Amino acid sequence: MEPPPIDPGPSRRTVALGSVAVVLFIALIATVLSISQGAEERSDNAVVSAGTPGTSGGRTPQTPETADPTPTRPRPTPFPSIPSFPSPTLPSGPPATSAEISAEVEKLSKYVEQERGLRFKKSVDVEVLSSTEFKRRLTTLLDAEVSAIEAQGRLYRALGLAPPDFDPVAAKEALLGAGVMGFYLPDTGELVVRGQQITPFWRRIVVHELTHAIDDQNAGLNRPDVSARTDGSEWAFQALAEGSARRVELAYVASLTDNDRAQMQSEMGAMGAGQSALLTSAAAFPLRLVILAEAPYNEGEPFVSALFADGGTTRIDEAFSSPPVSSEQILHPEKYRAGELPVSVTAPGADGEVTATGTLGEYLTGLVLASADLPGDISSLLEDLLAGEGAEQFDLSDPNALEEFMRKALTKIDTPEGWGGDRYVLWDENGKACIRVDWKWDSTQQKQAFDQQLRSWASSDPLVKIGPATDDVSQITRCA
Repeated sequence: MEPPPIDPGPSRRTVALGSVAVVLFIALIATVLSISQGAEERSDNAVVSAGTPGTSGGRTPQTPETADPTPTRPRPTPFPSIPSFPSPTLPSGPPATSAEISAEVEKLSKYVEQERGLRFKKSVDVEVLSSTEFKRRLTTLLDAEVSAIEAQGRLYRALGLAPPDFDPVAAKEALLGAGVMGFYLPDTGELVVRGQQITPFWRRIVVHELTHAIDDQNAGLNRPDVSARTDGSEWAFQALAEGSARRVELAYVASLTDNDRAQMQSEMGAMGAGQSALLTSAAAFPLRLVILAEAPYNEGEPFVSALFADGGTTRIDEAFSSPPVSSEQILHPEKYRAGELPVSVTAPGADGEVTATGTLGEYLTGLVLASADLPGDISSLLEDLLAGEGAEQFDLSDPNALEEFMRKALTKIDTPEGWGGDRYVLWDENGKACIRVDWKWDSTQQKQAFDQQLRSWASSDPLVKIGPATDDVSQITRCA
């Protein structure tokens, strides 16, 4: 029997959740900057006061949360003209009591109701776990997704997004275990948060997940018929859900005091400090896959914000009733407004037994073409960004400006103009993962421009074979 088809985004379970707050990528930026300055004197004009992390008393003190003691990889040279940051710290003290957590959740729920323009139909119980317990819960969720994650790994290897020896299960477990701070499960209504102390960063994560909960109670996020698709609409729906939660989350962050935001940045940096070896190592987790994991958040929020600018929260509600169906609509809200749908593309023939079929979409197509020019790891990305055009527009000694800078940096993948539709087939051949993709375009001129990009890709990657030229279809085959 043919294995189930796969999609190019998170695992099927995660798509159904529509709710993983992967914030570590941005969190690590301040940490990498700080690490790179470790042996240097701090500059006088770029010090940020993180403040003293607040704590909540109550129960008997327990062992405080600490960052994982993962060794960092030293860099041979410091970054050019990088501001200094205080050493990141995690809050210390006893965990919050159940009564304190309930009171805080009630307060944050009222904020979410006001900002989202909806009402909770029932209260949401927030389960608060230590880092160890939280990672154990995540591992349980991932155990049920091993086959789907391995299938993703074959897709990524075939496309050249991951090296041949890449272990997708171990990498995803490491990334999510390090960077996911909360999740909401629409099929059960569970909302789980890592961290037992009430801090600005903890509140931020709870606001994000409560937005998922209120969207779920009013519009329904558990849509098995959507998550089972492989035509790109499943990714688009996830981007809508994450974009809605990210919009409310960022509004909440903007409402915080300067001291709270500085403390939040310090918490994020402390969380990332123990994970710098993971995310600054291309061998551990390729940067392009970190960008892909962040895409529903970073591309979904501008889409939802555009809807909000059009017609407020009512327009967002309408989008949940009539969701976007492609990454093209997410990237170009005007195409969603116009109802521009992907064109139908017949799956190309395979040179072996087909193991999966699906649609890459405009976003993943652009990421694949850009991958050859992307740095291998975060440290290299930072060097390029901070030396590049536009960096001077941001005061990177301001933790809020730093986060905005990185969010913009993660959305700079150039995607091909005029994407009309695509379809791929995946098969195994002598131990290699092989993929063949057919694309269609909105115009002949746009097809010709894309064909030139394919030729450029093939010239830099000998594994890429360009298919026979036709008037309306662009094709490649790649085995790795």
